[in-house]
Amino acid sequence: MCAVAGAFAAGHYIRGSSDGGRRDAINGSSNVAEAKDRELEKKPDPNQSSGALPAVEEIRNQISQLFSRHTQFERCELAFAIIPHITVDNWRSVLEAIEAKQKPDDSDSENRLAIQLLLERIGAVAGAVAVEEQLHGKAINKDVLGDVMYGWSAKDPKAAIAWYESLPAKERDQVNVKLVAGVAETDPVKALGLTMQNRNYRPTESPYRAIIDAVVQRGGLRSGEGLIETLNGRADFSMLAKQNIFDALAGRVMDLNNKAGTPTANLDWMGAYLGNNVMAYNPAWKMITQAAASDPAKTLAWLQHNEDQFDATQAKAMGPTLGALWQQQDPQGFADWISNNAANPKHDSFVLGVARQKLRTASLEEAQGWIDLISDPKVRKREGDNLAEIHEFTESMKTQPALSP
Repeated sequence: MCAVAGAFAAGHYIRGSSDGGRRDAINGSSNVAEAKDRELEKKPDPNQSSGALPAVEEIRNQISQLFSRHTQFERCELAFAIIPHITVDNWRSVLEAIEAKQKPDDSDSENRLAIQLLLERIGAVAGAVAVEEQLHGKAINKDVLGDVMYGWSAKDPKAAIAWYESLPAKERDQVNVKLVAGVAETDPVKALGLTMQNRNYRPTESPYRAIIDAVVQRGGLRSGEGLIETLNGRADFSMLAKQNIFDALAGRVMDLNNKAGTPTANLDWMGAYLGNNVMAYNPAWKMITQAAASDPAKTLAWLQHNEDQFDATQAKAMGPTLGALWQQQDPQGFADWISNNAANPKHDSFVLGVARQKLRTASLEEAQGWIDLISDPKVRKREGDNLAEIHEFTESMKTQPALSP
């Protein structure tokens, strides 16, 4: 089942960006999936033709109407009406109708979601034939290729994976992300295994977020946490793969907490992963930073209470934040600790956080004064040079002429 379709059917559709096409559906239960499944059970089998189905010309007219609808809800509503009538007999005509109406820049337009729903259905009913026609066509439309790939791999993951594994490496790279997203609808662990066959993901692609989106769409955040627990016990997955999945799940948690107006809830969620190296530097730093921006005092208290539980990587992420918050909340207490604990392993990390903060809020001179307190001479030299470079870049940007309107 398509996560987009399920989310829209239940009124929980939220546009996402990190996964190159899958969408966020913030919902803590499986009601979304069940609602769409019940809806589809009432409709004709998309793999069979029926005399009750509308003529191709009627479907073409409906697609034409879809592009003229004023709201996204209306467009998707009509797409859902068309979907059960796309069959193995007429999918090419449907695709031609879409391509005839679709503008070159529709990949980011308000029509995108409705088009995506139709293309995923084409993939589900036509399978390898539709994917191969797109993959080996004269001009590849990446959106069309991705959507039909997703539709097929969500409907028949076993066949889609077998086909994928028969491809040369270059062609695999073109369909891997959407294959992963589709397979994740039914088997997220298998989907993660497929990511380990592709080391060429671009920054705009996130197969890990697609996996987490599928898992959370089906069973809420608890299912995402369950996936982390499962992977922790699997020696056949690299630590990097596990950390990428955790990072994606942490991103969902941050989104939820931000929308709820409770960023400090990040801290409670993080508590279960302190000392667990599945929580690497980036998610630890991002979650702490988000919480600190909302409530620095509460974040400081949490960091001070839990700092002995951090592993080395987490301490590297959280130490500077703890130092900056501590100095901000209790300047004298922080100064006393720094003066009396020069040999403490946390000393330089705390000081570095204050120096970075002062560079943003005060001056290079004040930041450099804190850098001078770093005990390790190599760290002191490196971070001093880094601060000077950052300051020089920031100042140079201030003198850049404004762009013409």
